[in-house]
Amino acid sequence: TRPCPTGGEGLSGRSAPQGLTRRDSFRVVAAAAALAPPAVAFAAETREPRAWVAPSRLVVLDWGLVQTVLALGRVPVGVPAPGWYDRYAVTPRLQAGVTDVGLLFAPNFELIQELAPDAILATPALAPALPLLSRIAPTEPFAVFQPSRELLARSQRETARLADFLGVPAAAAQLSLAHDEAMLRARARLASYDGRPIYLASPIDDRYVTVHTANGLFDAILTALGLVNAWKTASPIGFAPVPLAQLTEAGARVLLLRTPLLADPGARLARSVFWQALRFVREGRIRVVEQVLNNGGLPSATRFATLLADALTAPDGAL
Repeated sequence: TRPCPTGGEGLSGRSAPQGLTRRDSFRVVAAAAALAPPAVAFAAETREPRAWVAPSRLVVLDWGLVQTVLALGRVPVGVPAPGWYDRYAVTPRLQAGVTDVGLLFAPNFELIQELAPDAILATPALAPALPLLSRIAPTEPFAVFQPSRELLARSQRETARLADFLGVPAAAAQLSLAHDEAMLRARARLASYDGRPIYLASPIDDRYVTVHTANGLFDAILTALGLVNAWKTASPIGFAPVPLAQLTEAGARVLLLRTPLLADPGARLARSVFWQALRFVREGRIRVVEQVLNNGGLPSATRFATLLADALTAPDGAL
């Protein structure tokens, strides 16, 4: 049974490090929520890997980092909300027995202390918490997902830096090669695609979707495969909520991305009179893409490229 993610007793009842109280933890969580920079500013600090023995007990405080660490062949001892990681990231699967250390922006400091990690991996979004986390174990920020027009190249560089930190540099080269090969296969499968622009949208309800824009992971894959995003307005974080009625480009296809909260978008949307009145619905220009972590690293990028090729080589049709 995984420990409660939100606090409570530690694994053995030992106290937190000197000066690190539960009240400290709550203050840091509040500070992280208030002061964390927007995603577009999540630039990882460039530094050489520390000259130390590669850590073996890792606490990893971001799902994109978790999937990358797993893809590099390492298994964390603690991650936030592991059940939700499995739903959102899908792959690589997280092994049973990994301890739940709280929520993404509200880690349980006492529980992390009880796990006695050799290193803690976080993202720059948790910058306000890094000094307190560093009292528990050496703490390093990584940004395997960083919204920008150069998202994929930056993700590959940061993955290599992470692999160096973990003492597995060859694993990063293998992961990048697997990604590049998946992109080549997807591009070959899409050679006969008719070139129609594509909306990438995650349904919110029967009137609104999250549309994926320039600076995001899904748009980066679309562009790398030579495809055109029908949504022309960029968002600094790579996505934005918009009314369905704004998906109006003539002839464009609409790719609906499943989410853990709306795993079957067709069942809900098919009951909506508003949805049925939309032109792209009436003309059957809809396809569905399986769940992908939209702020993941190379594993998410590789998965999305394959699923995108699957969707665009399938017949058009209603949900």
